[in-house]
Amino acid sequence: MEHEERYAIGASALVSLLGSLLIIVSAIFVKQLRQHPTNLVVYLSVCDAIFAVKYALTMVLPVYDFTTYDRLCFAQAVTTQFFGLASLSWNGIISVNFLINLRWPFIDSSRYEKYYHVFVWTLCTASAVKLTYTDPWEPLENGSCWSPTSTSIPRLMVYIPFLVYFAVGLLCLAAALITLKYLSTEDTKRAVRLIFHMSFYTAVFLCCWMGAFIHNIASYNGADLPSGFELMVDIGVGVQGFGNAIVWLTTPAFYSLIKAAIWFRWIQLRNLCRPTNAKLPLPENNDMGLHLRYDVLIRKNIICFLVHGMQQSAQEAQGFMESDLLPEDFRQIKNYKHLREIPHGKLKQYSYTDYAPVVFQSLRDLDGCSPDEYLASLQPQQFLENLAHQKWSEGRSGSFFCVSPDKRLIIKTITSREAKVVRRILPFYYTYLLNQPNSLIVRLYGCHVVNLLFGSKIYVITMANTLNTDQCIHERYDLKGSTVNRRKNSLPPQQGLDLDLSDQG
Repeated sequence: MEHEERYAIGASALVSLLGSLLIIVSAIFVKQLRQHPTNLVVYLSVCDAIFAVKYALTMVLPVYDFTTYDRLCFAQAVTTQFFGLASLSWNGIISVNFLINLRWPFIDSSRYEKYYHVFVWTLCTASAVKLTYTDPWEPLENGSCWSPTSTSIPRLMVYIPFLVYFAVGLLCLAAALITLKYLSTEDTKRAVRLIFHMSFYTAVFLCCWMGAFIHNIASYNGADLPSGFELMVDIGVGVQGFGNAIVWLTTPAFYSLIKAAIWFRWIQLRNLCRPTNAKLPLPENNDMGLHLRYDVLIRKNIICFLVHGMQQSAQEAQGFMESDLLPEDFRQIKNYKHLREIPHGKLKQYSYTDYAPVVFQSLRDLDGCSPDEYLASLQPQQFLENLAHQKWSEGRSGSFFCVSPDKRLIIKTITSREAKVVRRILPFYYTYLLNQPNSLIVRLYGCHVVNLLFGSKIYVITMANTLNTDQCIHERYDLKGSTVNRRKNSLPPQQGLDLDLSDQG
């Protein structure tokens, strides 16, 4: 390889290194940028930075041959194997995490982060160990060192995951485009930014590694590539960190977060030079709207559709008396492809299903909740305004729930198995409450399903909020009827679990 070509590759690596360092330093400086899912980009940038240093040393300094010494050649080979595969893997993880949030928007994907780490570092360590102990490494024409055989196990441990990550990346971009097509929101520009922000990293990955993808396919089939194609491949791979930095600078509220962080540290620095009684108050450290991710935006659309569906189903169930209930009413399933209160063409990617609406209407009547009161709690505009000031809460079981604006209702996601249990026990549950109107058992007001674009279903139950009272509550207990992990750890002193209540005697 000519010196000019090596200089070009080295220059691209230096640019990538600067971009990766920009991401790493800003993430260290601003803690909000280290929140999920943007912290996945930070992990990627660390790998890109180390990979770029290797590229820069071997390409920018061609007068010094790093392959003449076995130890330096070995260090190059291991660095290429470990951090090159790690960079590819984090690109794949970003795409997978994006798809998880699109298909299951009510799942907190940050819980999978530990599994992401186990997968990436285990794979990279295994491939580096394989290269170190069982396969030779040799100098290559471009001045670096790696396994010389294209079909060797260490190379296949890079090529095969790379092909998988590339396919997942293409699927990620396709899903993002489809989602944006059907998304309904008042703030279209913000929707575009939120939906596409993380997928842009996938786009950078696909663009930078497209040449490598073609090169691998051609090499496997024994096809010849045009002169200079390998140079384009090396340059493309080398500039990935710079491309990620460009996307990083478009992070929602990025500049506001940087400004707030600088001001926060300036106040801290000034307080060091002031006496105790003259210290300045530190500004509040908030998320500056960064929590409005694409999954949160999708949740808002789902809840909007859900509330409209609940309202329409409740209106249609009015007028039925308890004496009118028939056995088939407990098995009734009402499907709504279009809701009359939703403008035509809006939220058309969803459909709504209501289980036994007449039975639940009767259950609400038994609990003293009239149709007018129930509908008043389900005013869509007020509900969405309330959601803007209310964070989604995740229970210990992983379910998400929110409270209606008047605090009378709780809407909670459940699993498909739990929904089947509710439907199965519904006749017995209804009979029990009919005979025990003063029972303290939780009052279920509805069981619903929102069918999403990619085939997944969101199962939801509506229940009365037992904590909606004017009385002063001194102690609270979350009871599941189980003794497994049912003792409080970090809960507030006035809140406990099953075993805490049992300890009270």
